[in-house]
Amino acid sequence: MKSRIQDAFEPIKAEESLKRKTLAKIEKRHRPVARKLQRRLAFAMVMLLAVMSFGGYRVYNTPVDIISIDINPSVELNLNRFERVISWKSFEPQSESILEGLSLRHQNYEDAVGNILKSGFIESRGSEIPYVHLSIASGSERRQERMMQTLEQKYTADSELLVDCSDASMENLGEAHRYGMSLGKYSSFLSLKEEGEEITVEEVKDMEMREIRERMQERSGGGEGSPQRRQKGK
Repeated sequence: MKSRIQDAFEPIKAEESLKRKTLAKIEKRHRPVARKLQRRLAFAMVMLLAVMSFGGYRVYNTPVDIISIDINPSVELNLNRFERVISWKSFEPQSESILEGLSLRHQNYEDAVGNILKSGFIESRGSEIPYVHLSIASGSERRQERMMQTLEQKYTADSELLVDCSDASMENLGEAHRYGMSLGKYSSFLSLKEEGEEITVEEVKDMEMREIRERMQERSGGGEGSPQRRQKGK
Protein backbone atom coordinates (compact mmCIF):
# COMPACT_ATOMS: atom_id res chain seq x y z
CA MET A 1 0.00 0.00 0.00
CA LYS A 2 2.76 2.42 1.00
CA SER A 3 4.56 1.70 -2.22
CA ARG A 4 1.43 2.53 -4.15
CA ILE A 5 1.06 5.92 -2.41
CA GLN A 6 4.69 6.85 -3.10
CA ASP A 7 4.21 5.89 -6.71
CA ALA A 8 1.12 8.10 -6.87
CA PHE A 9 2.99 11.22 -5.54
CA GLU A 10 6.06 10.71 -7.66
CA PRO A 11 4.68 12.65 -10.68
CA ILE A 12 3.98 15.66 -8.40
CA LYS A 13 7.59 15.76 -7.24
CA ALA A 14 8.69 15.56 -10.80
CA GLU A 15 6.48 18.53 -11.65
CA GLU A 16 7.99 20.65 -8.83
CA SER A 17 11.46 19.85 -10.04
CA LEU A 18 10.43 20.81 -13.52
CA LYS A 19 9.05 24.10 -12.23
CA ARG A 20 12.30 24.94 -10.53
CA LYS A 21 14.30 24.16 -13.62
CA THR A 22 11.93 26.16 -15.78
CA LEU A 23 12.09 29.18 -13.45
CA ALA A 24 15.87 28.96 -13.42
CA LYS A 25 15.95 29.03 -17.20
CA ILE A 26 13.57 31.99 -17.34
CA GLU A 27 15.64 33.96 -14.79
CA LYS A 28 18.79 33.17 -16.71
CA ARG A 29 17.24 34.47 -19.90
CA HIS A 30 15.89 37.66 -18.27
CA ARG A 31 19.05 38.49 -16.34
CA PRO A 32 20.85 40.05 -19.35
CA VAL A 33 17.70 42.04 -20.18
CA ALA A 34 17.55 43.42 -16.63
CA ARG A 35 21.24 44.34 -16.74
CA LYS A 36 20.73 46.16 -20.03
CA LEU A 37 17.78 48.04 -18.56
CA GLN A 38 19.83 49.03 -15.51
CA ARG A 39 22.67 50.24 -17.70
CA ARG A 40 20.26 52.29 -19.81
CA LEU A 41 18.69 53.84 -16.72
CA ALA A 42 22.11 54.65 -15.28
CA PHE A 43 23.19 56.24 -18.57
CA ALA A 44 19.97 58.25 -18.71
CA MET A 45 20.56 59.54 -15.16
CA VAL A 46 24.15 60.52 -16.00
CA MET A 47 22.96 62.39 -19.09
CA LEU A 48 20.21 64.14 -17.11
CA LEU A 49 22.70 65.29 -14.47
CA ALA A 50 25.09 66.46 -17.17
CA VAL A 51 22.36 68.47 -18.90
CA MET A 52 21.25 69.98 -15.60
CA SER A 53 24.82 70.86 -14.65
CA PHE A 54 25.52 72.40 -18.05
CA GLY A 55 22.21 74.26 -17.98
CA GLY A 56 22.94 75.64 -14.53
CA TYR A 57 26.43 76.67 -15.58
CA ARG A 58 25.09 78.42 -18.66
CA VAL A 59 22.37 80.24 -16.69
CA TYR A 60 24.85 81.41 -14.07
CA ASN A 61 27.36 82.65 -16.63
CA THR A 62 24.92 84.41 -18.95
CA PRO A 63 24.99 88.22 -18.53
CA VAL A 64 21.55 89.83 -18.30
CA ASP A 65 22.34 93.16 -16.58
CA ILE A 66 25.10 95.76 -16.86
CA ILE A 67 26.21 98.42 -14.42
CA SER A 68 28.42 101.03 -16.04
CA ILE A 69 30.54 102.89 -13.48
CA ASP A 70 31.91 106.03 -15.07
CA ILE A 71 34.39 108.08 -13.10
CA ASN A 72 37.77 108.52 -14.66
CA PRO A 73 38.23 105.80 -15.84
CA SER A 74 35.16 103.63 -16.61
CA VAL A 75 34.27 100.01 -15.96
CA GLU A 76 31.26 97.85 -16.81
CA LEU A 77 30.08 95.06 -14.55
CA ASN A 78 28.29 92.17 -16.23
CA LEU A 79 25.70 90.58 -13.95
CA ASN A 80 23.83 87.30 -14.18
CA ARG A 81 20.17 86.86 -13.27
CA PHE A 82 21.20 86.30 -9.65
CA GLU A 83 22.69 89.83 -9.65
CA ARG A 84 26.20 88.49 -9.26
CA VAL A 85 29.23 89.78 -11.15
CA ILE A 86 30.41 87.24 -13.70
CA SER A 87 32.81 89.50 -15.62
CA TRP A 88 33.78 93.11 -16.15
CA LYS A 89 35.24 95.32 -18.84
CA SER A 90 37.70 98.06 -18.02
CA PHE A 91 38.26 100.94 -20.45
CA GLU A 92 41.60 101.91 -18.94
CA PRO A 93 44.29 99.17 -19.10
CA GLN A 94 46.18 100.65 -16.17
CA SER A 95 43.22 100.16 -13.86
CA GLU A 96 42.86 96.45 -14.61
CA SER A 97 45.27 95.42 -11.85
CA ILE A 98 43.17 97.34 -9.30
CA LEU A 99 40.01 95.59 -10.44
CA GLU A 100 41.70 92.19 -10.36
CA GLY A 101 42.74 92.82 -6.76
CA LEU A 102 39.12 93.44 -5.72
CA SER A 103 38.03 89.85 -6.50
CA LEU A 104 34.81 91.14 -8.08
CA ARG A 105 33.74 87.85 -9.62
CA HIS A 106 30.69 86.32 -7.90
CA GLN A 107 30.14 89.40 -5.73
CA ASN A 108 26.67 90.84 -5.33
CA TYR A 109 26.31 94.02 -7.41
CA GLU A 110 25.96 96.24 -4.33
CA ASP A 111 29.19 94.90 -2.84
CA ALA A 112 31.00 95.11 -6.18
CA VAL A 113 30.03 98.74 -6.77
CA GLY A 114 30.93 99.62 -3.17
CA ASN A 115 34.33 97.96 -3.40
CA ILE A 116 35.13 99.81 -6.62
CA LEU A 117 34.11 103.18 -5.18
CA LYS A 118 36.22 102.58 -2.09
CA SER A 119 39.26 101.47 -4.05
CA GLY A 120 42.01 103.34 -5.84
CA PHE A 121 40.01 103.00 -9.05
CA ILE A 122 38.79 106.58 -8.61
CA GLU A 123 41.32 109.10 -9.81
CA SER A 124 41.11 112.15 -7.55
CA ARG A 125 41.33 115.65 -9.00
CA GLY A 126 42.82 117.84 -6.30
CA SER A 127 40.30 118.90 -3.66
CA GLU A 128 37.26 118.22 -5.86
CA ILE A 129 34.74 115.67 -4.67
CA PRO A 130 34.97 112.77 -7.15
CA TYR A 131 32.00 112.56 -9.50
CA VAL A 132 30.60 109.10 -10.27
CA HIS A 133 27.93 108.28 -12.81
CA LEU A 134 26.18 104.91 -12.52
CA SER A 135 24.18 103.57 -15.47
CA ILE A 136 22.08 100.42 -15.20
CA ALA A 137 20.89 98.42 -18.20
CA SER A 138 18.83 95.28 -17.76
CA GLY A 139 16.69 92.78 -19.57
CA SER A 140 14.05 93.37 -16.88
CA GLU A 141 12.60 96.84 -16.27
CA ARG A 142 11.49 95.84 -12.78
CA ARG A 143 14.98 94.60 -11.85
CA GLN A 144 16.54 97.68 -13.44
CA GLU A 145 14.36 100.05 -11.41
CA ARG A 146 15.01 98.15 -8.20
CA MET A 147 18.78 98.21 -8.68
CA MET A 148 18.70 101.91 -9.48
CA GLN A 149 16.71 102.71 -6.36
CA THR A 150 19.06 100.61 -4.24
CA LEU A 151 22.18 102.34 -5.57
CA GLU A 152 20.62 105.80 -5.37
CA GLN A 153 19.62 105.33 -1.75
CA LYS A 154 23.04 104.01 -0.89
CA TYR A 155 25.28 106.52 -2.64
CA THR A 156 23.55 109.79 -3.57
CA ALA A 157 23.73 110.95 0.07
CA ASP A 158 27.45 110.10 0.31
CA SER A 159 29.34 113.25 1.33
CA GLU A 160 32.63 111.93 -0.04
CA LEU A 161 31.33 111.26 -3.53
CA LEU A 162 29.06 113.03 -5.97
CA VAL A 163 26.98 110.20 -7.42
CA ASP A 164 24.07 110.11 -9.80
CA CYS A 165 22.26 107.23 -11.47
CA SER A 166 20.51 106.75 -14.78
CA ASP A 167 19.07 103.90 -16.75
CA ALA A 168 20.55 102.84 -20.08
CA SER A 169 19.54 100.66 -22.99
CA MET A 170 21.14 97.34 -23.83
CA GLU A 171 20.55 98.21 -27.47
CA ASN A 172 23.32 100.82 -27.30
CA LEU A 173 25.94 98.45 -25.88
CA GLY A 174 27.39 97.28 -29.18
CA GLU A 175 27.63 100.81 -30.56
CA ALA A 176 29.28 102.04 -27.36
CA HIS A 177 31.94 99.34 -27.51
CA ARG A 178 32.50 100.03 -31.20
CA TYR A 179 33.63 103.52 -30.20
CA GLY A 180 35.69 102.17 -27.32
CA MET A 181 33.36 103.69 -24.73
CA SER A 182 31.44 102.35 -21.78
CA LEU A 183 27.67 102.09 -22.06
CA GLY A 184 27.24 104.84 -19.47
CA LYS A 185 29.51 107.35 -21.19
CA TYR A 186 28.02 106.63 -24.61
CA SER A 187 24.52 107.10 -23.15
CA SER A 188 25.67 110.48 -21.83
CA PHE A 189 26.79 111.38 -25.36
CA LEU A 190 23.32 110.47 -26.68
CA SER A 191 21.76 112.62 -23.96
CA LEU A 192 23.89 115.60 -24.97
CA LYS A 193 22.90 115.14 -28.60
CA GLU A 194 19.23 114.98 -27.68
CA GLU A 195 19.62 118.20 -25.71
CA GLY A 196 20.90 119.87 -28.89
CA GLU A 197 24.59 119.91 -28.03
CA GLU A 198 26.80 120.03 -31.12
CA ILE A 199 29.40 117.48 -30.14
CA THR A 200 30.95 114.37 -31.63
CA VAL A 201 31.36 110.96 -30.05
CA GLU A 202 35.16 111.37 -30.33
CA GLU A 203 35.00 114.55 -28.29
CA VAL A 204 32.90 112.94 -25.57
CA LYS A 205 35.24 109.99 -25.45
CA ASP A 206 38.08 112.27 -24.30
CA MET A 207 35.94 114.23 -21.83
CA GLU A 208 35.80 113.63 -18.10
CA MET A 209 32.43 112.67 -16.64
CA ARG A 210 32.30 115.83 -14.54
CA GLU A 211 32.63 117.93 -17.70
CA ILE A 212 29.88 115.95 -19.38
CA ARG A 213 27.67 116.51 -16.35
CA GLU A 214 28.32 120.27 -16.44
CA ARG A 215 27.41 120.35 -20.14
CA MET A 216 24.16 118.53 -19.35
CA GLN A 217 23.34 120.97 -16.54
CA GLU A 218 23.99 123.95 -18.80
CA ARG A 219 21.63 122.53 -21.41
CA SER A 220 18.91 121.72 -18.90
CA GLY A 221 19.35 124.97 -16.99
CA GLY A 222 20.29 123.17 -13.78
CA GLY A 223 22.94 124.14 -11.29
CA GLU A 224 25.08 122.14 -8.92
CA GLY A 225 22.06 120.76 -7.13
CA SER A 226 21.01 117.17 -6.81
CA PRO A 227 21.74 115.07 -9.88
CA GLN A 228 18.68 114.08 -11.87
CA ARG A 229 17.84 110.66 -13.16
CA ARG A 230 17.68 110.39 -16.93
CA GLN A 231 15.36 108.19 -18.89
CA LYS A 232 16.20 104.94 -20.63
CA GLY A 233 18.02 105.09 -23.92
CA LYS A 234 19.60 108.48 -23.25
